[in-house]
Amino acid sequence: MNVSTDYPQKNIDILPNILNKLDERFVLVRIGDCERILPKFKNKNQIICLKNVPDEEYALYFNAADVLIHPALDGGFEIPYLEAIFSDLPIITFDIPIAKEVLRDKGIYVHLGKDKLDPDEWVDKILKYYDHKPNYDDLKKYYSKERAKREYENLYRSLGFL
Repeated sequence: MNVSTDYPQKNIDILPNILNKLDERFVLVRIGDCERILPKFKNKNQIICLKNVPDEEYALYFNAADVLIHPALDGGFEIPYLEAIFSDLPIITFDIPIAKEVLRDKGIYVHLGKDKLDPDEWVDKILKYYDHKPNYDDLKKYYSKERAKREYENLYRSLGFL
């Protein structure tokens, strides 16, 4: 599964390179624009393109997936990481600072080398971890609504608003 926009820093050009090296057991569900990369797939049956999904169905795609492939080169706080965490979905991503900040030692990291479109390490990690169920319990607690509410209440209390 991959969820992102089609901006250069999202590095979606690597997706066909990855899937073209995997056998037909693997199908990429991509939520986001696919038009530009679709012709690069050797087997069009290995990609399902969904430009948008309704909010009420969004989490269902994460629950049905085997792995999140997130090849972004840069970015802010990534919502797909949280969806994957709360769906117990392995997350394969580049070893960029935001990924390490959000995922800590729970991410499956691909070394960001000179060739940002080299699929080999991605393929190796997908084959190794697609049926792996990570333990995200500590991250789920950290990113919980209860913790956020407590932190905001403490902040507002310290500022004299509560």
